[in-house]
Amino acid sequence: MSNRSVSSPALTGPNELAPARGATERPDPTILLVDDDSSVRGSICRVLRAEAIHVAAARGVKDALDHLFWHTPQLVITDLYMAPLAGWDLIAFLRSRHPGVPVFVITAFARPFAGELMNEIAAYFQKPLELEVFVAAIRRQLGVSGPRHSQQRPVQWQ
Repeated sequence: MSNRSVSSPALTGPNELAPARGATERPDPTILLVDDDSSVRGSICRVLRAEAIHVAAARGVKDALDHLFWHTPQLVITDLYMAPLAGWDLIAFLRSRHPGVPVFVITAFARPFAGELMNEIAAYFQKPLELEVFVAAIRRQLGVSGPRHSQQRPVQWQ
């Protein structure tokens, strides 16, 4: 038997992964957001948190896989083109280990896939995102009601 301990991903900032469960236990995030662009991650996190949607953000697929060891989100939102692992790799992992978790794809490319992969995702969005449409789709997928702040001004991309 090994004495090897398992550690969780480090907390690296306000828009990054939360530590795994421990002394200060938190519920699983509603959404896991995976994008290697920090401005995209930050903008989406601000919008979703303003809507009272619990979100954890990963800088790439490796961080997402580490996070999925400890948590099972209700929805994964991922970019496709990241290095060294791509969103395609994350989708394949989710289908094998978390088959019930829906996936939204966000990418700067217009319909970069066809055929069978279309059956593997719940929704596709091209960047820059239309935030109202994006948030409405998330709310529908999660089965939660309308906007928390109906008078709130939309968050602009930085």
